[in-house]
Amino acid sequence: MAVHPDEKLLEVHDLDVSYKKLKVLFQISMKIHPGEVVAVVGRNGAGKTTLFKTITGFVKKEAGSILFKGNDIGGLKPYEIARSGVKYIPQDKIVFTDLKVRENLELGRL
Repeated sequence: MAVHPDEKLLEVHDLDVSYKKLKVLFQISMKIHPGEVVAVVGRNGAGKTTLFKTITGFVKKEAGSILFKGNDIGGLKPYEIARSGVKYIPQDKIVFTDLKVRENLELGRL
């Protein structure tokens, strides 16, 4: 499904996420347009990984919405979100050392 240049590729609105009683993300909102390169930066423990895991369905949101190409993906299972085109590839030291960086990244795309 193609995205019109004026449309948002990914939209996150007022996202709240907690791990039991520990609230980690507070009303996070962001918009990413097609062709944009976006970086999420912050100190350790700031919630970067939680944000990505929530967008990809591995962590459940408490409140807010997540739209990908205009479709609400906030309640889908991780494999359903991956099939729509949004994938989470965790930072890990375990890579295939006999492959090039690009080849390792391409494996995560499958």
